[in-house]
Amino acid sequence: MTAPAIALLAIAAVVGMSHSFRVGAMEYSLRFQDSAAYAAHVLDGTPMPGVSVQSENVSESEVVKAGIITLLALLLAVVSLSSRFNRLPRPLRLPMNAIRSLHSGVVGDYVMWMIIGVVSLGQPSCGF
Repeated sequence: MTAPAIALLAIAAVVGMSHSFRVGAMEYSLRFQDSAAYAAHVLDGTPMPGVSVQSENVSESEVVKAGIITLLALLLAVVSLSSRFNRLPRPLRLPMNAIRSLHSGVVGDYVMWMIIGVVSLGQPSCGF
């Protein structure tokens, strides 16, 4: 199960950083949001108007920062799932045990945490 997870992570990183993919996704999402033009296209066959998207270039520092965060998350996962976890010093185990206690195994809890994450990342005041 490790190989598919790593493969999906690599594919997401490559596709997500592709400039043409981001511009295309933005164009199609803006076209889809124009409900009147979309309905006319589907029902009457009229062509969709072109949408111009102002894309932002991703700087090298943002790519490096994203890579470091991903590597730290992978390191945390490896350490917390390894059999050597109990050998870690107590100050390092306490925060990880707190995170583990939030993982109850109940599907409803995971849905709640996913909704909290989506809402918090969607708020412009969060600074993300």
